[in-house]
Amino acid sequence: MIRFHFAKPPKVSIACYVLGFIMIAIAMVNQFASLGLMNPVLTQQVFLLGAIIVACGSVLNWLVPLLKRNEE
Repeated sequence: MIRFHFAKPPKVSIACYVLGFIMIAIAMVNQFASLGLMNPVLTQQVFLLGAIIVACGSVLNWLVPLLKRNEE
């Protein structure tokens, strides 16, 4: 049977989420506001790196509690 346990995410996951979302926000503001601070290729790279960091945070959100449970 599947058990659901709602707990606060680990701090490393929250840090990845915040950093990734900030990078995505910077890329989106630069793109849609036509600020011209970054060329289009760099904007895409910043956006993709932010998305990868958010994805790593999601993996850590799943992995850290699993490893803590195995230690007990």
